[in-house]
Amino acid sequence: METTGTGPRPIAVTLLGPLSARVGEEPVTIGGPRQRLILSLLVLAWGDVVSVGTLADAVWGERPPASARTRIAVCIGTLRKAFRAAGHDGQVIATAPGGYRLLTERVSVDAFDFDALTTVAYDALYRLAGDHLGRERFEAAEELYGHVLRLAREQGDLTGEARALLGIGRTRVESGYFDEAEAVLLDSLCVAEDVGDTVLVAEVNLVLARYCRMLRRTVPAGEHLMVAHRAFRQIGSAAGAQQVAQETGLLAECVADSLLPLDLIPRQRPRPGAR
Repeated sequence: METTGTGPRPIAVTLLGPLSARVGEEPVTIGGPRQRLILSLLVLAWGDVVSVGTLADAVWGERPPASARTRIAVCIGTLRKAFRAAGHDGQVIATAPGGYRLLTERVSVDAFDFDALTTVAYDALYRLAGDHLGRERFEAAEELYGHVLRLAREQGDLTGEARALLGIGRTRVESGYFDEAEAVLLDSLCVAEDVGDTVLVAEVNLVLARYCRMLRRTVPAGEHLMVAHRAFRQIGSAAGAQQVAQETGLLAECVADSLLPLDLIPRQRPRPGAR
């Protein structure tokens, strides 16, 4: 997709609060829950391929219909038409081997923007004492987050916020930014518990268990796994129970190797360009 001034108009996606999208100032008409879920997964994957199997599992659970591939293709086609109808003349969702991916050029996402803004704000605020620009960025991030929370609560739906935070936290764990991961994951867990979303509670606790295991905090890792196990059983998710079992096995190995030197414990990975 071109990124010049003559290219397609920019797209803005809102994940914090109810899912929505705009092409320039024109809203994109996103249909039912299947289309919303598929678009959310593609956005959170941020350019990576999301397999048809993953999409089918998210939409229908463990027993997708035989026509799942066709139905997903129809949803993708409908989403493409919706973006074109809103004035985007380029490709937004590309077909890839085994699935689909979002073309991220000229696409912005409020959850990612907020994460980047707060990272820059905290860095400027605490590393550069008295830096007015840092304080302005911090206040801007704080104001944005407050607006997001107010909007989500007015809509009575915080699930989008919790999933966005979970995505950020999971990415930080996988990237080795351990010092920054826990607060985001705990925020996601608080929101998931507030809305009573058992699926989210299970997923967040599973990621928290992995985070604690990687830092050899075995006791809290076990506690998070127990919560995840109960939650997955409550919703009848065999796939979730299998993930808990796999993570439990890794935790058992970690406990068995608890006498390893401290130098083998993962350390906080520095941010690119950090001094």
